[in-house]
Amino acid sequence: MISDIHKFLIDNKKTISTCESITAGAISSRLITESGSSRFFKGSIVVYNDDVKSKILGIDINKIRKLSAVSKEISHEMALSAKKFLIQITAFQLLEMPVLIIMMKFHKLDKFM
Repeated sequence: MISDIHKFLIDNKKTISTCESITAGAISSRLITESGSSRFFKGSIVVYNDDVKSKILGIDINKIRKLSAVSKEISHEMALSAKKFLIQITAFQLLEMPVLIIMMKFHKLDKFM
């Protein structure tokens, strides 16, 4: 899958950045494992802590506290803070079950603007 992402981005002269919370940089780390990744990989923002989401991404801390850092709305705001293509990942755990729900989105942000 990583090779396919590399090929797509290079062939189409596209770039990618990540904005990660729950994965703490693991996705960006994986994206750069093959040679040539500097041709498309721009960088990563790891915003694990709510205060960092607010300070680095400019997301209202009160909105994060009200909606939850892993809400759909905050996830979308994280995505809007990056440019070009973005893999955005967050997750939450259901309190009543030992299940971790991971939400992953691949955005082409110019379609949202």
